[in-house]
Amino acid sequence: MINFTKTAAVIGLVAGSSLGLAAIPAQAFSFGNDGIQFDKDTLVDFGFISSQGLFKSTLSVFDGTTSTVLFAETKAFDTSLTDFKGSCPKTVSSPSGNCENSFLFKSGVNYSLLLDSTPNGKVYSTTSLNNPATLQAIFTETGANSYLIAFDDRGNRNDVDFNDFKVTAEFKSVPEPTALAGLGLVAGTIALSSRRKKNQA
Repeated sequence: MINFTKTAAVIGLVAGSSLGLAAIPAQAFSFGNDGIQFDKDTLVDFGFISSQGLFKSTLSVFDGTTSTVLFAETKAFDTSLTDFKGSCPKTVSSPSGNCENSFLFKSGVNYSLLLDSTPNGKVYSTTSLNNPATLQAIFTETGANSYLIAFDDRGNRNDVDFNDFKVTAEFKSVPEPTALAGLGLVAGTIALSSRRKKNQA
């Protein structure tokens, strides 16, 4: 009975801590045309939807210095009979060969999405990085922490159609070490209690 009381007390303490963490306001972040930045490490899952146009494009995450490829076209489009649309896996895939990819955005770093369309040039999702500084990507919120991102590559006499490269993005925070430790403590306490009961039987 004493062991059970101690176990319940520990679980209650950890549960209370978890509730306290849950009550903390959601993390501050920027996810749009002013840049992509989180206040803690955040994993974002990207999904390719479609591309359209005459250019062979690559979509990357740009941190101001280096670029990490999310999706790349192996050719400009599937066929001209489909209005020059590109699909996955016929035309586009991630480096692993899938139609989805993930990227871990580090805390405090301001990122942008970079669309490089050969031979038309580069455009960024961050408006201020474009030359001239024009809007080249539209972020549409589709749910809790999920977005549709549609690019215009300035092709076809700068038609501003925002259908040249489309992806989805959904993000969630990487679990905090303290939260993981709390869960481990609960599991360890329950396991210890079970072993003691077996030894007493």
